[in-house]
Amino acid sequence: MTSGAIMPERVSPVHAVVAATATRWTTRNRMAMAADFADMARTAPSVWLMDVSHRFRFGFKGAGAPAWCTAQGLTLPGAPNTWAQMQGGGLVGRLAFTEFYVEHEDEALVTRLTDALGRGVQMPAGGVYPVHRRDAGMVLGGARAQDVLVQVCNVNFGAVDVGAMPLIMTLVVGVAVTVFPMIEDGQTVYRMACDPTFAPHLWSTLAEIAAECGGASRVTL
Repeated sequence: MTSGAIMPERVSPVHAVVAATATRWTTRNRMAMAADFADMARTAPSVWLMDVSHRFRFGFKGAGAPAWCTAQGLTLPGAPNTWAQMQGGGLVGRLAFTEFYVEHEDEALVTRLTDALGRGVQMPAGGVYPVHRRDAGMVLGGARAQDVLVQVCNVNFGAVDVGAMPLIMTLVVGVAVTVFPMIEDGQTVYRMACDPTFAPHLWSTLAEIAAECGGASRVTL
């Protein structure tokens, strides 16, 4: 951050490692975000890595969670370990049968859900309880994204049916990661969420391998 700049209220879990190559900063959702990088390719890189930790997250679980999900106006993913699109670019993921993960740009939307659930509610099928989520978020994309993943994960993402909107819980460089493969701008990208404690290691490793594949960091703007 530049001298005299107003410090943001929120800091990305990968801020320290991103700062090594960031050359310009901005603030998004009250979080400091890199706006340019020294390694930023001026043409489309073959693979890129983007920090999206500025998005807001919320979790809930319990026997009554599917019914509560629908009651809140959220699209209920139809099967375990799948995700559904939310209006405004967010997503709701269904981890197994009765645990859910919400990620969205809109803080007000996530706050509404948090306030509605409070410490828990009772539905006809059973209780629903909040899950504390402070995940780091990153997106891996580009034509050679799978070349990176094949070096760090034992899941064959080339065989994944992205159209089925799968949610994949796996290990990436030894870090527990939830991966949401999806299509953005006609290309498959891999949105990831992980424990913020291990995010710097995950980012650094992915960035190193991406660079070997001709990639670069990418801004969120």
